[in-house]
Amino acid sequence: MRAKNVNKISICIFILLLVLSISAESSVCVAQEKGVDNPAFAAPATPAKTNTIEPVKVVVRNKSKKPPKKPRYKVDEGFPPTIEKDTAQIGFTYWHYPKNNEDPTTRGGSKDLEDDPQVISDDTRLGDGDRVQMQVETTRDGYIYVINFERRTDKSNGSAKVIFPKTRYNDGQNFVKAGYPFVLPQFVVTNKSGVAGKKKDSEVVIIFLSPKPLPKLKDFADEKTELPSDEIEFLLKEATKISTKGRLEGGTGRKPTTKERAAFSSKDLVDEETAFNDDDPLPQTLFRGKANTGKIVWIQVFLKAKP
Repeated sequence: MRAKNVNKISICIFILLLVLSISAESSVCVAQEKGVDNPAFAAPATPAKTNTIEPVKVVVRNKSKKPPKKPRYKVDEGFPPTIEKDTAQIGFTYWHYPKNNEDPTTRGGSKDLEDDPQVISDDTRLGDGDRVQMQVETTRDGYIYVINFERRTDKSNGSAKVIFPKTRYNDGQNFVKAGYPFVLPQFVVTNKSGVAGKKKDSEVVIIFLSPKPLPKLKDFADEKTELPSDEIEFLLKEATKISTKGRLEGGTGRKPTTKERAAFSSKDLVDEETAFNDDDPLPQTLFRGKANTGKIVWIQVFLKAKP
């Protein structure tokens, strides 16, 4: 008799546990239907940390009689707040020209001041036929070299070519001084990939600043030949990349100043008439990082294609 009662109790306990288990599973299912485990309701991923700073010294320029402006840059985490001896900086501004510009072969790209460009952000998506020019300013003297290749949507890259310096531009000059803005030749944007069946994502532009001339790179530019991959690997191994970046707040949409126009048309990269001081506009984008003096430094920027 006692055994039968024990069996009945065991069966009741089993049934009770089964009911509780089913109830718990039902609660989980209801919770999932409400979106508790739905990725859309998950806690947002921590965004890349940025800060807004007012650098005491943004560029190395001639002194002004007026108090210097206090620009505000939205910067990446780790961006050095000031320029020290072991800090390298390359600043650049994208100038976007109207499509009706008729003279894309000149450095300035326009003989008509009504075709004045406007400053755009470095992450602007560009359409086919858009013309863009880069105004560059460094905090170190050195020799500038620019390499360009296309990047496709499948993450593959096209062949690299040296697009600056070339003998046809400024008689091959490429020595720059700190605080003297210079202008690179225009890019005419083509959103069609150089490989059939591929889609272009962007044009990649790599700018090297070297304390010494790199004659081999200029030879590749003048001969219009592709830059061998081993040469690129050697450069990247010998050079220090500057990747921490800052963007000037409220700087887009402006037209060039008289001094900037002079830099567009100047045949000299170091021109006393175009030397900037603290009153002149600051670069729209800054790359700043630690790099020993005497070291080659480089940055990577993009001309992004519209989908």
